[in-house]
Amino acid sequence: MSSKPINISFFGGGDDKMFCQNIFHLTVFHNNTATIFEDASNDKYINIITSDDSIQFDSIKCYELTVSTISFVNESYSIKSMFTVEDDIHVHKENNVYIEFRKNQDGTANCCIHINKQDSRIFFTPPNY
Repeated sequence: MSSKPINISFFGGGDDKMFCQNIFHLTVFHNNTATIFEDASNDKYINIITSDDSIQFDSIKCYELTVSTISFVNESYSIKSMFTVEDDIHVHKENNVYIEFRKNQDGTANCCIHINKQDSRIFFTPPNY
């Protein structure tokens, strides 16, 4: 009887993206309305608002962001912030989340979000007896 070897790179060494899903939920309050943007990605970085969404940068008053990370260890991050502008850009940084709004030349907004966390890794090693 023969055994099948475990692919170590599959379980712990290589691509953590296959074990991690980030769910982004952003609510932007502008022009007396709330617009919700949702996206899921295996990446830690996402452009969630682009000029195609036609959100006017100057009309944004505040926003709420929730990021849920589904992996071996599920985590959730939340930000609620008033929109303050300095040189056509708004940046909010916390320990695990970075969000940036930028004003395009046509006055619309771009928004990118970056998750700053350590990936979980599982290693299959024999115990030390």
